[in-house]
Amino acid sequence: MIRVNAAAVSSCSTVRRRLELDHALAIAAGIRVGATISRSDLAELVRKDSIASAEKDALALLTRRDHSEAELRKKLRAKDHDAAAIDVVVARCTDWGYLDDERIARQLVNDAINLKRLGPARIKQKLGELGIDKDVAREAVSRAEDNAPSPVEQALGALASKRRSYARLDAETARRRMYGFLQRRGFDFDTVRAAVERFENELRDAE
Repeated sequence: MIRVNAAAVSSCSTVRRRLELDHALAIAAGIRVGATISRSDLAELVRKDSIASAEKDALALLTRRDHSEAELRKKLRAKDHDAAAIDVVVARCTDWGYLDDERIARQLVNDAINLKRLGPARIKQKLGELGIDKDVAREAVSRAEDNAPSPVEQALGALASKRRSYARLDAETARRRMYGFLQRRGFDFDTVRAAVERFENELRDAE
């Protein structure tokens, strides 16, 4: 048994930060200064406090913006939360609907296609950076592509946003920059070539 007092708390380096920070948890558990507590009860108290601390940080992060499960785990590890507490908190946040990699993948893909005009390679890269499961990412891309314009149309849309810039350049310089621009956005070579040819024709017709 361990007697609970200030000296005992300060000498226990493995639980010092948690016990000193959350007196409310000890009070809720019915623990008072001067009382005795078994090592198993103390370990359970530390476990609950570790989970509560990780949960607080997780909810603060998720309030600011959506996170993938991999992102949240990485940030909680960076805050020195232990793996067991992180597992519990991730499971809770998933059950509550605060963590949903499928939702994040769908939103990212839709924004990438419709707003940012990114090609498949860049979309897959961004999903990978978030740590989204490959099967989840593949399903999100497949669903979005069913309702999206063709890759060439998407590439044309990206070029249209820079029409004025390309119109001021000589043909060779404009072509080189268009190729580089679309390739950096993740479109494959055949898509880039077709889109550039159509866009150059549009520029000539507009003269």
